Amino acid sequence: MKKVFLLLFVLGCASTAFGAERNIVPNGGFENSYFMQNLFDGVDAQGRVRVFTSDLNDVIYREGTTETRPLFACQPQFIDVNEDGLKDLVVASPSGWAFVYFNKGEKGAPSFPDGGYPIKTWLGRVPRIHAVDYDGDNHPDLLFGTKDGQLYWLPNHNRKNADTFILSPGKPRFCWPNLIQQGFELKPIMAGSEPICVGTYAAPFYADFNGDGKPDLIVGEGQYSANSVRIYLNQGSAGQPRFGNQQGKDWFYLAYGDGREQLVPALYDWDGDGKPDLLVGDYDGHINLYLNSRTANSRPDEIEPLAWSKLITAGDQDSFGPLVAFCPCDWNDDGIPDLLIGTTTGMVQVALGRGTRTDPRLGTPTYIASRDRETDRRTPAGWDHDVVFADTSNGIYYPESISKEEDPSLTFPPGAEADDKRVLRFAYADNYAGYTRAPKFMSGAFMEGGFNVRSVLSTVERGKNYEISFWYKGDRMRIGLEMDFTEKFLPRENRPAVNYPVSVAVSAGPNWNKFSKKIKMPGSKGKKLTSAPIRFYFVGDGVAYLDDVKLIELPY
Repeated sequence: MKKVFLLLFVLGCASTAFGAERNIVPNGGFENSYFMQNLFDGVDAQGRVRVFTSDLNDVIYREGTTETRPLFACQPQFIDVNEDGLKDLVVASPSGWAFVYFNKGEKGAPSFPDGGYPIKTWLGRVPRIHAVDYDGDNHPDLLFGTKDGQLYWLPNHNRKNADTFILSPGKPRFCWPNLIQQGFELKPIMAGSEPICVGTYAAPFYADFNGDGKPDLIVGEGQYSANSVRIYLNQGSAGQPRFGNQQGKDWFYLAYGDGREQLVPALYDWDGDGKPDLLVGDYDGHINLYLNSRTANSRPDEIEPLAWSKLITAGDQDSFGPLVAFCPCDWNDDGIPDLLIGTTTGMVQVALGRGTRTDPRLGTPTYIASRDRETDRRTPAGWDHDVVFADTSNGIYYPESISKEEDPSLTFPPGAEADDKRVLRFAYADNYAGYTRAPKFMSGAFMEGGFNVRSVLSTVERGKNYEISFWYKGDRMRIGLEMDFTEKFLPRENRPAVNYPVSVAVSAGPNWNKFSKKIKMPGSKGKKLTSAPIRFYFVGDGVAYLDDVKLIELPY
């Protein structure tokens, strides 16, 4: 598409009234709104543990050729994060967030009355996690694989809260190779001199499989129709793991999937014989059991693939939803294996073990409860936003449509109409703005914040005059406005579409101010231009307010 920069003619800043104005911006006053669940506390309105789901943008090629865009399941872990003697719940969202739910119950009866607390960093799209002591310092770290097929880890800084996995908000975090913010990026786990990479959607687990006292790295493959689980033997130590890249010497196939895809592994002594067995989730929602067949004579430096044993069942279920991710554990401390199950709805279930230690049988899965600590928010209808923006984001925010009912201190722009009851408020949850790449007209560099809300305009006409205006205020925030108008031509004209972008930026202060600018659409009258979304960017770590956003056709 050809891009031409639209010339802005500044004809004055006073609004011109001529008969009935037709605002081309839908819901520009933010009066129409609806309730959106606030999941930044990791709990839904029904009091269930629930995290953000994926958005059908992540591609999987089934059998190597068939493209699908499925929902991914969240992944739970059960480990003592704050080291108070009670295991806590950690849940990774497919959107790249992870939440910690601190256990306030007692051994055998976990309870999470305070909801979840977000880890203030971003793990990339569709992370698969293992909460485990990776560096041998007796503090749990966060090991994870991402959509790019590589592995990373967040070390524990012994803070005993959800911030224990970061140096500062957003540091470190996952960065795509072409979108690296220097000094903030995570370093991948290496095999020799190269990063470990299994194609796409890597799923790690870290535990001693061969009995040599050093944890090994288990990795489920997710590349196209890849169907195996690898084991990288630890060539270093428990405190300084090191892995090689030579197949048959440094790494082996621990299990073949035999046609199963998108494999998520875990080790757990399922049958009580003292040896770690392999459990593997797959695309179809099955959890497959591979019993450990190693003997006392097995060499620690040689690994033979394990044979498939059976499907794990819970109640009458042998499938737990597409792309299942799970955590084997002893939830109720009765010595019999239990299973935590992540779902594509973002909720987490627990299936309690029955039977005996050597023959566990799981009951029907039930949802894990918690307290909905944060109230749901009204968000403006017709204005879209991304929880994760442009694959670079890690801030926590909601755009709200608020009134004096929600905020008695709210003021409105001077001369506001009597029916002006609501404005847009853009603020960050937990004071966490995160970092994104700014649009080019606002520097193009990484900055705090940088999220956007957007709405779709109707058509405008070439050669006509329009006025764009909006009221704004805020604190520690710059606001950017961007519109794109696209002229398309008939096939017989044999001309590429032409794009006319409009962009402006203002700094918000404590009082309401009005931005107003006249613009003339280039070209002769009568030719219509279709438009892409109108976007407002919010750059900074403060708060911003918008009201009365208008694009009005002028009579001259």
